[in-house]
Amino acid sequence: MQDDIYISLAPVDKLLETILPHRARWEHIKLVLPLSHLPDVKGPMPQLRELDLRLPHLEEAETVHVSALRDVPRLSAATLDFTPPTNFLPWSQLTSLTLVATEPYQCTPILTQTVNLVYCKLVIYGDDASQPDIHLPFLECLVLVHFGQDEDPPTQFLNVFVLPALRRLQIPERFFRDVLFWSLSELVSKSGCKLREVCITGRMTGEDVWRRDFASIKFSFNEDLIDWYSDEKQDAFHCVCY
Repeated sequence: MQDDIYISLAPVDKLLETILPHRARWEHIKLVLPLSHLPDVKGPMPQLRELDLRLPHLEEAETVHVSALRDVPRLSAATLDFTPPTNFLPWSQLTSLTLVATEPYQCTPILTQTVNLVYCKLVIYGDDASQPDIHLPFLECLVLVHFGQDEDPPTQFLNVFVLPALRRLQIPERFFRDVLFWSLSELVSKSGCKLREVCITGRMTGEDVWRRDFASIKFSFNEDLIDWYSDEKQDAFHCVCY
């Protein structure tokens, strides 16, 4: 059963009352909810394979405290437009994960549990200092997106990843600053991966130098994709790895 449901702020109660009794049949579900109604989404979902859950209008200081969705034995893909509790999902069974509007320190406790990821997209911003290494042994595609141009770019976050299976990478130019070449070389060396494709987004110069110094990697460049808002309109590096 394929469900793609957008729940507006009113009348949420009635809409949830209609769809929740059918949760056992859900396979793909997209829910846009106010935070106050998130606890209502509970109970067994034995057929659920893909979850897209968004909580609009969260205040920056608001913390999401909800019961974990653990009775989802077939869940393999999740998109979460909020910072979830670290026990919110059975992270180890996911092969695809998208986290939106999070800082590196919020991603790390979750990513250390997602050991079977093949595809990961992180829409991030903010300080990335003193993060522990993140080992994702099966990850083939990593997409990093800058949340907003007014937000500080996490320029060192790429350095914490150990990704031996990585084949494709998308990353904003702003995440590199003055250590762009070093960061990519460090990732390949540290991970022992055979990186094949790299898409660098945002304003970019010296494209020929990239191709010369990393001859085994296919590079593409997209100056129009500069943050999450432009990313929603286009996909510079479309990865379907799960």
